[in-house]
Amino acid sequence: MRGLRLSEREKTLLLVLILACLVLVFNYYVYRPLQHKVAELEARAEERQESAQMAMEIESEPAVYHKKIAKAMDEAALILKMLPKSPQESAFVDQIGALASETGLKVQQVEAGKAVRESNYYKIPVKIVLKGNYDQILNFLQALDEDLPRLLHFRAWNLNLEQDGAYGLTLEVDIFAARERTSS
Repeated sequence: MRGLRLSEREKTLLLVLILACLVLVFNYYVYRPLQHKVAELEARAEERQESAQMAMEIESEPAVYHKKIAKAMDEAALILKMLPKSPQESAFVDQIGALASETGLKVQQVEAGKAVRESNYYKIPVKIVLKGNYDQILNFLQALDEDLPRLLHFRAWNLNLEQDGAYGLTLEVDIFAARERTSS
């Protein structure tokens, strides 16, 4: 180095500084991108390995996967029953009547209101008036919760002891139906 008069100590310090800069440049522009690329390739290899393993399992035990697919389809069918794609008030009214007669209640009124269009679904108000004894009403409410494949929201209910000793139950519920999505 002509023009610069550096002592041996300064030359050594300058050389170490240049080497440190080279290491940093190598780290940021060569080593880290390679590490990132290696990680991506390892993740892709792992995904492919999992896919191949699943394909081998399906090939070796197809009955197990057919059962899983059938179970998933049954769950999807139940969801479609709970939240049908169209407001089926008459089907719900028939289900309520059948459920009430199974539990021994007298149906005095089942009236579905007009479907209200919400953002992604329809909400249909339904008023149900039943008459029977206390056990029958409890059995009906339990069956309504467990056996009726519909999504329900109880807005109001009223239980009255009438003069003839029977109980009168008035329920106001909302049932729901999914709206068909239009492609935009």
